[in-house]
Amino acid sequence: MSAPASLEKMQYWLAEMVRMPVREMEGRFRLPLFDPEHNREIRENISPGPFLSSEERMGLLRQQFWFRMFVLMQERYPGLLRLFGYADFNFSIVEPFILKYFPDHWSLVYFGEKLPQWIDEEYHEEDRIVVLEMARTDAASEWKLLVEPEKYDFVGFRRALLERPPEYWEEHPFPALEIKT
Repeated sequence: MSAPASLEKMQYWLAEMVRMPVREMEGRFRLPLFDPEHNREIRENISPGPFLSSEERMGLLRQQFWFRMFVLMQERYPGLLRLFGYADFNFSIVEPFILKYFPDHWSLVYFGEKLPQWIDEEYHEEDRIVVLEMARTDAASEWKLLVEPEKYDFVGFRRALLERPPEYWEEHPFPALEIKT
């Protein structure tokens, strides 16, 4: 049995609203802002609540979606988180990843498994190989599919990174990435 067309339309509209990255927040609850055109759509589709306007309700949903995705990816990719730090990881890696691979499964258990693929396709910085291998190592550790990288000891490198919190690596040099013998 398929969903009624009106429900399907509302679900797609909600997904498009929450997938917009959060840039500015203001107002009494510091919620994400929408442009006037989106505010009109929101008022047409979402009722105000007893304490929040329609726009605030949608802003809360959008904000919590992004916060949840950031935390989920930080937990799944702790090595990458330490390489980038919170802000750079969230906005240089997770946000563009979500914009390309928006969650499309009812369970978030699968969300993020395509991050190594995204890095391989979209990340072109000088540290690309280290970032890609760390993503693969984190993913392999997360999903129990570990295949040793051919040349470098990314498992040992990741282990050393995880010994310290992400903030530590913002002010200290990374541990040595050893060549396998």
